[in-house]
Amino acid sequence: MRRMRIAVAGLFAAGLGIAGGVGVAGAAPAPLITPAASVAGSYVVQVNWDNGGWGSNFGMTLNSDGTASSSCAGDTGVWSYSHHKVTVNWDSGVALYLGKKHKSGFDSLKKPGTMSNNAGDSGLWYATSGTTSNCS
Repeated sequence: MRRMRIAVAGLFAAGLGIAGGVGVAGAAPAPLITPAASVAGSYVVQVNWDNGGWGSNFGMTLNSDGTASSSCAGDTGVWSYSHHKVTVNWDSGVALYLGKKHKSGFDSLKKPGTMSNNAGDSGLWYATSGTTSNCS
């Protein structure tokens, strides 16, 4: 019964964005989920809509409460993260970004993520940690 209480407490802690887990004595506990705090942060996003080139970028902030904001367009949205993959859905319906988390951001120029919008456009994107963008 005690082990069940620990597991349930770990689940509640994970739901609050705190890493929790049950492990073998002496072993480090494995997190049940990746805490939002490890993904939340400021990023510079590079976008390439419909193979138009990588000229556009903007600042994106992912908050630990699951909300997102854009420093250039003023868009807000929500994001989620599971199994090293992020989904950012902007409230304006402008775009849905799908990508994989890496140490320095999301995806890369060599292996970009995908994005689409409500107008039927699609493209590629990647993001690096940081706050400097030219809002182009």
